[in-house]
Amino acid sequence: MPVDAFGRSTLTGGLPLVNENSEFDFEESEFNNVDKNEQREIYQFKLKLFENEERRIKEQLSMLEKEKSTYLIEYKRIRDEEQSKYCGIHRSKTFTVLNDKYLILSILGKGGFSEVYKAFDLENCREVACKIHHFDDSWSD
Repeated sequence: MPVDAFGRSTLTGGLPLVNENSEFDFEESEFNNVDKNEQREIYQFKLKLFENEERRIKEQLSMLEKEKSTYLIEYKRIRDEEQSKYCGIHRSKTFTVLNDKYLILSILGKGGFSEVYKAFDLENCREVACKIHHFDDSWSD
């Protein structure tokens, strides 16, 4: 029988010879199909696990983004309060009273030319919002 440089038969194209005494049985291919089906099921199961994990991570990311937004809003409010003229670190422990009527409690918001404060109306005994406009000294009347 002719043999190539690697010791393989040249008559069978390099494939090992199979005869009736061989351990390989062509009916084992059914077993391979079962293995393939089991592997397919395992891959599908793993795919479902990964999809569930991805969905859980996306939900967690969404929740964290909402929490981040809440913290940023609170941070901005605290920063505005610290820089405020009527409350924050620039004020002593006493509250500011405007026109002997409104007790300034905290800042609600700040814009380009004004600030809005949460205040207490001393005459009507209720909480109100006071908007105070700030004017630049360089502006003309």
